[in-house]
Amino acid sequence: MLFFHKIRFKAALLALLVLSHTSSIYAKSQKSQAPTAYNGTIFIYQTSTPTPLSYNNGKKSLHYMPHPSKKGEFIAFIPIGYYDKGVKTLHSPKQTESSPQTIKILQKDYPKKEQINVANNKVSYSNEVAKRIEKEKNTAVKTYATITKGRLWDKPFIKPLDSAITSPYGSARIFNGKVNSYHGGTDLRASLGTPILATNDGKVALVQDRYLSGKSIYIDHGSGVYSVYFHLDEFLVKQGDMIKQGQVIAKSGDTGRVSGAHLHFGIVINGTNVDAMDFIEQVNALF
Repeated sequence: MLFFHKIRFKAALLALLVLSHTSSIYAKSQKSQAPTAYNGTIFIYQTSTPTPLSYNNGKKSLHYMPHPSKKGEFIAFIPIGYYDKGVKTLHSPKQTESSPQTIKILQKDYPKKEQINVANNKVSYSNEVAKRIEKEKNTAVKTYATITKGRLWDKPFIKPLDSAITSPYGSARIFNGKVNSYHGGTDLRASLGTPILATNDGKVALVQDRYLSGKSIYIDHGSGVYSVYFHLDEFLVKQGDMIKQGQVIAKSGDTGRVSGAHLHFGIVINGTNVDAMDFIEQVNALF
């Protein structure tokens, strides 16, 4: 009888060891699977230990901010560009892991083509206009490079107006059958003079009448997060103003390269345009 119990004990112990080994292999397999994100969206990096990390071959750094609902936790937004493919690799100056952390980039099925007719001078430029466009582009790049530490918001993000999307982020655009580009923002239906609301708390970083985007407002929300509002008719804030979520900052218009009145709304993370609607959905899920 004692011999029988010993056999049962050994069998049970062997089964436990096999199960433990199998679980260990499964855990390692699960750990080795890279997280995923679609091109044109964000990956929200969450941690309790905000270790310095960079991406794009060290050219961009993660900007941590307190988690909006979890005490002691931190988040950082990693933008996945529209043209990004493969993987996004995160590097640490003191790499402790055997290999860098990676995010696998999935390709989203964005709308293919959108034909838009605008004034000819908005697609064919004189040398003077080309210089103006380049200067305004550099101003935007410089604005996005200004990083305010932390986050200036503590509430969910909202749409700047409650209306239908007339042109989504990521659609391929052809202006007058010549100029090819992709849509870096979301167009919302708005008749001339419609009040435009700030998507969240922040600081007005730039107010400028630009050749292509028309009258434009850029709002800094902290940690490299900016919201942009293009083709406006009237400014109701000025550069340097601290604004609140839902505050009326402008009235919609038809300025710049447009075929009619509407609002172009965008979110830019560390200088990269991402899908504003996806951003709002992901970030608001943190609350």
